[in-house]
Amino acid sequence: MNIIKVGSVVTLKVSCLGNPAGTMGVCYETYSLGRGASLKDPNMDTSASFIFENGNYDGFSAEDIKHFLTHLYDSALIYKFTNVMRLSEDFRDGMFRPYLTHSSHLRPAALVQVQKEENEDKIAQQVIKKLDTAFTVLDGTFDYKQLPGGKAAEAQKYIQEAAELIRKHFVA
Repeated sequence: MNIIKVGSVVTLKVSCLGNPAGTMGVCYETYSLGRGASLKDPNMDTSASFIFENGNYDGFSAEDIKHFLTHLYDSALIYKFTNVMRLSEDFRDGMFRPYLTHSSHLRPAALVQVQKEENEDKIAQQVIKKLDTAFTVLDGTFDYKQLPGGKAAEAQKYIQEAAELIRKHFVA
């Protein structure tokens, strides 16, 4: 059995929640029903909530998932469920749309956007690392004249590298 997690994309095996069989859904929450500990089966206590193409949503036990859903793939969706009102607003705002379509041109677009965001996060981490290094070299001073020897040039190098990463990747 595939492990279902937030972002898992599924299709319905049967009609359910006003959706015909084949309708796509995406997991927005996993939770424990507490049965797995006693059964010694780590998958049995995991239940999951899904939202479907028509905006209807419901929770499914691990047993329900086996019988009613087909796991297609794990998307990069990151979602923190807070309440059903927020879920409905997020659905109306299109947050789940890229994951709830059979259209082949939308799914890759969503993945490209996620990959772009992940790449931007990596670049931002590089910028932070360079700036942290520069500030370590600066050793608490912001007056280059107070730095010994080549420390000023070293700090300036890291700051320039950080600025270049920002210009290259974030400034149009």
